[in-house]
Amino acid sequence: MKLIILIFESFLLFRLGLVLRDTRKIEKNHIEEVKQQFPDLTKIGLLKRRIKINRYYHRFFLKNSLIARVCTLIGTLAYLSVCISILNINISLLNISAGILAYAVSIAYLFGPSVSEWYKYMEKYLESHPENELKVCLASREELLRLEKNRRKSGYILGLMATGNILAALHLIFIA
Repeated sequence: MKLIILIFESFLLFRLGLVLRDTRKIEKNHIEEVKQQFPDLTKIGLLKRRIKINRYYHRFFLKNSLIARVCTLIGTLAYLSVCISILNINISLLNISAGILAYAVSIAYLFGPSVSEWYKYMEKYLESHPENELKVCLASREELLRLEKNRRKSGYILGLMATGNILAALHLIFIA
């Protein structure tokens, strides 16, 4: 049983790596577009720009999102549980905690605001703020569709990995 779970988790981790690699390529292309549109930005300027955009997004868009609040709460509790289990060297608790944490992230990916909603929200920002203080540069629709697809895949993969972690923990508790 342990070998099956290990092979299953390894396969899922490999798939997640492929999805994240594709997502990173899209992000790099977008960063190049931003550099072309705003050539005066340095690396620190790009970082500050990204932080400002994220703060704006979180302040006005995610502020009233129940999914975001629930996932943050579950994720925080699971993270604390992971830290405690590492300190106590309890493998079963670690697997369960990591599984719950992965479920929280999976739920946020699958049921949180979509990339297209974010795009529409930032389009509204550009309409209402023509001076573009945040230096928003929207990606193409094709890239957004790829990002949305990658986000969904990541959510499903993380959910399956969480299930594998919890099954491994239950196996350790009840069978081993």
